[in-house]
Amino acid sequence: MQGKLWVGVTILFALVMGNTTAFADEVNHFICRSATIRPAVWTDDLKLFVWDDNGVIVGQQEKSAFHAMNSQCVGVTKREKGKKGSMANGYCNYSDKDGDLVALQWAHPHGGPRKWSFIAGTGKWTGITGGGVYNTAESGVRTKPQTKGTFQSCVHVTGTYEVPKK
Repeated sequence: MQGKLWVGVTILFALVMGNTTAFADEVNHFICRSATIRPAVWTDDLKLFVWDDNGVIVGQQEKSAFHAMNSQCVGVTKREKGKKGSMANGYCNYSDKDGDLVALQWAHPHGGPRKWSFIAGTGKWTGITGGGVYNTAESGVRTKPQTKGTFQSCVHVTGTYEVPKK
C-alpha cells in the first residue's frame, strides 16, 4: 500500500510542478527607434530632458519571441556639470500582433551598466519576469537627427525572460 501511495504522491507532484513551471528563453534583439526630446531644465549646471520614442524590434534569433513587436518608451535623462556621462531611466512597452503587451523598466546610471527588467505583461505574457542589459554603441547605428529635437538609433538588448505556463 505504501508503494502505491508513494507513486500517487509522485504523480501528483509531477502534475502540479508541470503546471507551474515556466517557459524560459534568451532575449537578443535590436530596437530601432525614433524619439522626440523636450528640455525640462536647462541650466549651466543641470540639463534635464524628457523623451519618448517609437520603434520596432528586430530579433537576432530564429523565431525570436519579440521579433516584429512594436516598442514605445518614455524616459528622463539628467546631465550634471562635472559628472561623466548621463543618468537616465524610463519605461517601455512592447506590443505583439495579437495586442498582448510586455512592460519593462530600464536604468542607466552615470558611467554604469545599462540594465532593464520586465515588470508586467498581458495575455500570453502575463507573469513575465527577467532582465538584462542594453547597449546603444554596440549596434553601431546612431544617425544625425533629421529634425531638431529628435534622435534616431538602434539599441541592442540582451538578457533572459521567463513566462509561467498556463
